[in-house]
Amino acid sequence: MKRVIQYLIILIVLTGMGCNRQSTEPDPPPTQGTLQGTVISDTLGLYPATISWEGDVLAHTDTTGYYRIDALNAGNYLLTASSPTYLDTTIEVTIIGGQVHTLNFNLRPDMAARQGALLGTIVSGGSGLYPAYIIWGDSLLAMTDVDGSFGIEYMDAGSYQLIASAVNFADTTFEVSIEGMNTSTVSLELKSDDTMGWLLGEFQDDSLFQAELLENPDLAGWTAKEICDAATGATIQFKTMRPFVPFSYVYLGDDSLTMADQWGQYGFLIQCGTYPFTGTCNDYQSTTGIATVRPEGHPEGRTYLNFFLKREE
Repeated sequence: MKRVIQYLIILIVLTGMGCNRQSTEPDPPPTQGTLQGTVISDTLGLYPATISWEGDVLAHTDTTGYYRIDALNAGNYLLTASSPTYLDTTIEVTIIGGQVHTLNFNLRPDMAARQGALLGTIVSGGSGLYPAYIIWGDSLLAMTDVDGSFGIEYMDAGSYQLIASAVNFADTTFEVSIEGMNTSTVSLELKSDDTMGWLLGEFQDDSLFQAELLENPDLAGWTAKEICDAATGATIQFKTMRPFVPFSYVYLGDDSLTMADQWGQYGFLIQCGTYPFTGTCNDYQSTTGIATVRPEGHPEGRTYLNFFLKREE
């Protein structure tokens, strides 16, 4: 009996030593880490956006563009951030077990995904009008072909109020919505109108005019009529250019409408409407301006359009 007791005591001691020896062994190193960061474009946080690895989505951003991936196995990853209408961006990152890593993405807009096209025709009485114009604000967007058709290949997504115009026809204003990666179509019927109005203006040397602005900042607030009627010191005319006065012309499309006089001024009658007029002058770069010619007796008076030309380099 005594031997049995001694044996049990020895067994208990050995077992305790074994337990103590096991408890002092170090824990295995962690095999997973954490990755966090933001997906932005410039300073704008992108939502929705995803973080993917080899085609598998690992995380989604919140409304601020922030994401977090927990329990990511240690190793090297090529991670891709994606967001609608933005170009994908891929960055390599190394994950170390037990550590929190930060990886930020800055995505560039995908302009192709944000742009659509506009196709259409401008007709009258079933016949295509040429030339006819599509105008937005102070920009000429398109001119028709001989069959009255037009196409605008790249327009930013959004809603537009556009003007369709042609000489001898009343302007037609219409609205169109452009969606990215889609083509919108319109068919426009213009009504004839022979109401006449005056367009007047002056040719200005842009460099000289900018210099005059420094001397007289009030010029910036002058109307087109005031610039034409007054002496700015920048007019392309006999007084400033003698004895060589450049020839200056006003065009609408391919048609020359008039030539400026020796004082750099012009004026002519034309059917009322909104048109892209181009001013040209020898030794200067041509420039185009949009003007809406009003009928005689209009409360706002006659229409003035001055051309500010830059010298050829």
